Amino acid sequence: MAILVLGGGFAVTVTSSYPSGPPGSTPNPPSGLFDIAVGPAVAVFLFLAAVDHLLTATAARSVYERDLRRGINRFRWLEYSVSSTIMIVLIGSISA
Repeated sequence: MAILVLGGGFAVTVTSSYPSGPPGSTPNPPSGLFDIAVGPAVAVFLFLAAVDHLLTATAARSVYERDLRRGINRFRWLEYSVSSTIMIVLIGSISA
């Protein structure tokens, strides 16, 4: 909740530029497609991690421990597959 409250209205605009002629011609200026609100995106990332930890500590603990004995951690990979995508998009958007 603190991330949502303190996140402010900072957003990153995703832009696109399509070619208008043959290869090598001057591209059109970029136009904005949509905005990504950084605060809510970070809050979703943290929420996914919290849900994963809550599940592996309570309802799915036996499955989690059995998987660890077998040398796998499906909960980590499932959570990372979604949350890391959010972080990579945010980092790429901010640093571009």
